[in-house]
Amino acid sequence: MYSYSLNFLLKSTNLFVPRIENPIFIISAPRSGSSYFYEIARRMEAVLSFSTENSPMWFRFFPYSRQVEPSDYISGKECAPADIRGIKSFIAVKSILDKKQIYAQSALNLLLLKRPVEFYLEKTIANCFHIDAIEKIFPNARYIHLVRDPRPNISSMMEAWKVYVKVGIEVPNHENASIAHWAYAMPPGWQSVVNRPLEEICAWSWIEHNRYALNKAQQSSSFRHRYLRISYEELLSQPQQLLERVCHFTKLKPTTA
Repeated sequence: MYSYSLNFLLKSTNLFVPRIENPIFIISAPRSGSSYFYEIARRMEAVLSFSTENSPMWFRFFPYSRQVEPSDYISGKECAPADIRGIKSFIAVKSILDKKQIYAQSALNLLLLKRPVEFYLEKTIANCFHIDAIEKIFPNARYIHLVRDPRPNISSMMEAWKVYVKVGIEVPNHENASIAHWAYAMPPGWQSVVNRPLEEICAWSWIEHNRYALNKAQQSSSFRHRYLRISYEELLSQPQQLLERVCHFTKLKPTTA
């Protein structure tokens, strides 16, 4: 009841809706080093971000229960004006309540003075499948696509599969399934591979995460101009050069401290 009431409030008024000038989304497959990169990028100047992934926001407005076959894909058609208001308001309210933010200053700037958010940075593993929705909500969004070599990436996914039981979904109704649950984000069609060995499941998931981003870049010239692909290996071997490239692309500014 509380969740429904909050959703209704956020969707029904412009009171909490912030003006976000530069929304930036990190997209990647699971275990690609995106959390490490996110922690670096969110320390830049004037960045509004959260201490954890923003999955609860997407689940709140687009629950799995809305689909016959649940997945993390969200289409642009699902983003009605009320949902767009609700999502932007959720970001503003959460930024005030988040422990890493300065409560009074955030409230004063966002809600009372209506000052714009210079940079909003989000890293959520399912964002590869949210691109169509993000394009509707934030038409000027920029995307940083982090790609890691598939061999260590898939190996890491396999090692951590059991850790992500709590955020997964059970697959009890699938005959001959080799797994008891699905971990990480769920690409559309995940149900068709649950009978494969875990290494094949993780390889398929890695492909699907990256395929959605690459296909969008191929199909949309507007998206392509707001899209930057980087590698995890370059982040480790040449961090300074890579961060300079990211800053030039996003207009992010390194902190002086």
